[in-house]
Amino acid sequence: MQSNIPLKQNPLLGIIWFILSLVICSGNDVLTKYLGDDFHPFQVVFMRFFFGTLSLMPWMLTKKRKAFHTQRMGFYVIRGALLLGGLALWCYGLKTTPIAVASSIDFIIPILTMLLAIPLLRENISKERWVAAIVGFIGVWIVMNPGKDMFPFFPAMLMILAAIMFALLDILNKKYLLEEGVLTMLFYTALWTMLLSIGPAVHVWVPIPPPSILLFLALGCGANLILYCILKSFEQAEVSAVVPFRYLELIIAAVFGYLFFREGVSLHMLFGAGIIALSSFYLAREETREVHPSGCSCC
Repeated sequence: MQSNIPLKQNPLLGIIWFILSLVICSGNDVLTKYLGDDFHPFQVVFMRFFFGTLSLMPWMLTKKRKAFHTQRMGFYVIRGALLLGGLALWCYGLKTTPIAVASSIDFIIPILTMLLAIPLLRENISKERWVAAIVGFIGVWIVMNPGKDMFPFFPAMLMILAAIMFALLDILNKKYLLEEGVLTMLFYTALWTMLLSIGPAVHVWVPIPPPSILLFLALGCGANLILYCILKSFEQAEVSAVVPFRYLELIIAAVFGYLFFREGVSLHMLFGAGIIALSSFYLAREETREVHPSGCSCC
């Protein structure tokens, strides 16, 4: 019987690519938090996707007309609007929220996606997944530690609202990604997010010094590199092999938060993050096993 696993797969290399995507993701959070001190979130989002679109153009031109072809331009307008809103809220929240907390909140996106799939994709959710969702939100509550003064409660709530928008993006990916190429989706999503953010960005625009332009360039290229690294990872290893390493992002984020912003990590944050990680890991394993055993259901 012929194996479904490509002969040239290298699981160790796949894991390295995946961990690299986590490092870049945490690095982008550092850049977003740093730039958010001097620039309005709408200007940050515009510059991120301006350079994101620009950095994708060479790849689009090598594919010529095929990469530019799409029959779902309205789909990209909706994606752009959700990304604009989600990233603007994320940028607001990162101003006062530790990066490790932001990574913990990011872990609930698979749980939110599962819940949103009930009304939007008419999916049936098992009792076990409901339990996992409830446990995950308990973990978020512990991480946020309401009543304590470690960080403002309102910015964390903004980030949860942003996570809901990112979960809606995952729903759209599930519904339409198989009908669109990855490069096409990347390009038009970046393009429409940039176009939709022009008006709000102009309204709050401040001059950008040359060093900050380089940081915005790194932010835009980093956003594209994250997906590139994930795709390279999935070429070399099964999704189930790399999913457990996603939770290294919390450690990476905590290290970056301490190095760049002197942010501490409390025991309650680690405990809550562990609960979130366990619940979302369970959901990811179930998704991998039931939806697409040998690949990624969202790529």
